[in-house]
Amino acid sequence: MPLDTASTTTPIRVYLVDDQTMIRAGFKSLLGKDPRFAVVGDSGDPRSAVARIGEMRPDIVVLDITMPGLSGIDAIALIREVHPKCKVVMLTHHEGESFVDQALKAGADGYLSKDSDPAELTLALESVSKGQAY
Repeated sequence: MPLDTASTTTPIRVYLVDDQTMIRAGFKSLLGKDPRFAVVGDSGDPRSAVARIGEMRPDIVVLDITMPGLSGIDAIALIREVHPKCKVVMLTHHEGESFVDQALKAGADGYLSKDSDPAELTLALESVSKGQAY
């Protein structure tokens, strides 16, 4: 009997970091409906998220820029210390060019506005997982 390749494909493992609980819940719900993705964890505190990311070893971290205690931009370096191969997609309400530049210079693999169409999130995650910038 032939194997169904769709069911044997390993989903992209995603960890969500955003200080707004409702935003994380929305992202989890959106990604949870798509078999290409598995949300392996989430946190509203970027400092505790770094330790969990080191343990969980997700493929991609979706990271907000503006959070209390530690900005998402500053968190990128800490994430890379605990999990060097992890991809990072910045997802934020900041759309200014300076924020994009800062995030990319800090090592983000992708940048997406929270005002984007929900389909953009899955497109960004797929692109980044394949090594493409988004």
